[in-house]
Amino acid sequence: YLVEVEYPAEPEEEADELKAYTLAIISAIKELLRTNPLYGEEVKQYLSRFGPDDSSPLADFGASMTSAPGNELQDVLDTVPLLRRMEKVLLLMRKEQEVARLQSEISEEVNAKVQKHQREFFLKEQLKVIQRELGMAKDDKTADVERFEQRMAELQPPEAVQERFRDELEKLQVLEQGSPEYGVTRNYLDWLTQVPWG
Repeated sequence: YLVEVEYPAEPEEEADELKAYTLAIISAIKELLRTNPLYGEEVKQYLSRFGPDDSSPLADFGASMTSAPGNELQDVLDTVPLLRRMEKVLLLMRKEQEVARLQSEISEEVNAKVQKHQREFFLKEQLKVIQRELGMAKDDKTADVERFEQRMAELQPPEAVQERFRDELEKLQVLEQGSPEYGVTRNYLDWLTQVPWG
């Protein structure tokens, strides 16, 4: 739908206040553009139809850039005195700036945590490789195999169980540690070596 809108002329005595609010809204729009460049196209469309000093359409445009609920936006549209409307718009835009600032802080915090965890993981993996190279540590798979062998030696289960144990242990040694089958086989061996067979 296309709608034609007429904006009433502003009273002369309010010119200074209007100019101050206009500049404040323009400043808030610039700030929102810095935090969300996607508004750039909307600003271009606005400027192709209105000048930056057209206070009334500027107020409406500023309100449209916020994520305010519908009832608050409707309240802005229902407010006829321009200074009062601009004041409401400026409050909505300040809230939007605060939300954008908080989103940015949260995003930075999450990114910092992710980078920290990635760095820790990388360093731990490097440490494991170095320890294995120096013969100071065994990899997880070797440690699992030795633990299962030690448990089975202490249990002395029937021959059929021992045979099944050997088959599963050989299977574990050739599987990739990250594979789902490795986890299933490891859990089975863990259970098999904890059952009281005697």
